[in-house]
Amino acid sequence: MKKTLLFIAVFFCIITQSNANNSPFINPPSNDECADAIAINCGDVIVGETLTATDSGANAAPDVFYTYTGSGLEEDLTLSLCDGGTDYDSFIRVYEDCTLAVEIISNDDSCGLQSQLTFESDGTSTYYIMIEGFAANSGNFSLELSCIAIDPNEPDNNDCIDAIALLCDETVTGSTEFATDSGGNDAPDVYFSYTGTGIPEVIYLSLCDGGTNYDSWLRVYDDCDLNNELYSNDDSCGLQSEITFVSDGTATYFIMVEGFSANFGDFSLEMTCSEFDPPPNDDCSGAIALNCGETVTGTTASSLSDAGNNSPDVFYSYTGSGTEEWVTISLCDGNTDYNSRLLVYDNCNYDELLSENDNFCGQQSQLTFYSDGVSTYIILVEGAQSNAGNFSLEITCDPILGISDSIFENFSFYPNPSDNSIHVNALQTIENVSIYNMLGQLVVNNKIDSLNSEINISNLSAGNYIMKVSIDGYIGTYKLVKN
Repeated sequence: MKKTLLFIAVFFCIITQSNANNSPFINPPSNDECADAIAINCGDVIVGETLTATDSGANAAPDVFYTYTGSGLEEDLTLSLCDGGTDYDSFIRVYEDCTLAVEIISNDDSCGLQSQLTFESDGTSTYYIMIEGFAANSGNFSLELSCIAIDPNEPDNNDCIDAIALLCDETVTGSTEFATDSGGNDAPDVYFSYTGTGIPEVIYLSLCDGGTNYDSWLRVYDDCDLNNELYSNDDSCGLQSEITFVSDGTATYFIMVEGFSANFGDFSLEMTCSEFDPPPNDDCSGAIALNCGETVTGTTASSLSDAGNNSPDVFYSYTGSGTEEWVTISLCDGNTDYNSRLLVYDNCNYDELLSENDNFCGQQSQLTFYSDGVSTYIILVEGAQSNAGNFSLEITCDPILGISDSIFENFSFYPNPSDNSIHVNALQTIENVSIYNMLGQLVVNNKIDSLNSEINISNLSAGNYIMKVSIDGYIGTYKLVKN
């Protein structure tokens, strides 16, 4: 019996010694618990480790704690693990108190796998800082705290996390003169927010009522990370900006008011909300069929964004008439009031973009695409960037004569495929030769007015092209391959 008790005692000593030497739970850091957080000051650089710490919450990673108490002045505090002294995938969190129930701000992966965040100190509160790892990571770290006193003239909504909530049919005034720059352009900015009312709505944001005295810019984000810009606008009405978008009814949208380049000044921001009543061709499945020679009017202001840019869009379709054609769609008749964009797809899955154009005639769009005579083509009308508005769309068609038609019987071109140039020959005057890429974009346009000529294609990328030849007012179309 004594031998058995002796064996147990020796075994217990061995295990205890092993744990003392190897276990991360025997000698944790002095600030392993929030109640023992170490106070730090502005300008401090603190080195430490979480390898021997325990896990207090948030991620399943060991963590340690620090505190910062306000200096009496409002400050922007920056906590950073980005100086190169942190050797693991880190995470920073800031809490209101040691219950860890209210997380004020957090960050992961600001600089590679390391973390950095900036928040505002009210000058009196104590903030509890947790240093831990992403997932269950741990390691050595170097934590720097820097502080910048806040100008008393700085707007209350200088930072996105302090965005002022807007209500429908509200106009707010303010200034960006004493604000700081958070992103977008190199201009000071302020923030507002809008949260949906439970039903989809058309939201109209405008700086166009005459109360904005500088070259402004509006942006809308999905959160305060500012990584995903949903909508933006510059110069919708002179130097002022406006945005129309559809709220899904539940999300919160963060609105940045800033300036073009580094401009700043006073602004008047109007927000109105209206019922979301989308047009029947708001999505591709409801595309409205167009006919050659037709002009249709509409608006994208009450549509969702389904394809292309982050701008509202509507859909039309064109089905071939039975013969090959050049089909031109245009927003250039003067009745489109926003910065528009046109795209043509092969189907509603958007498998292949056949043609696209922006700014063909000023801020309006026009393009020409090849119809094989039988296929259906999907036409998307949207805005550049996130623009929306009213449009007038015209469609015209030019039949294409096949190479068997008599006027082209004696037309020839060679070599095909070609490396640098092609020779064109005919018995009647060749008026013009145009070459289009497979997006329908004009890449070569030569006025010939001769029976033969040489066309330089050395600057074209290797691939397939469509060559459009005009003879005596008729058009022939040929496939061309560039090596």
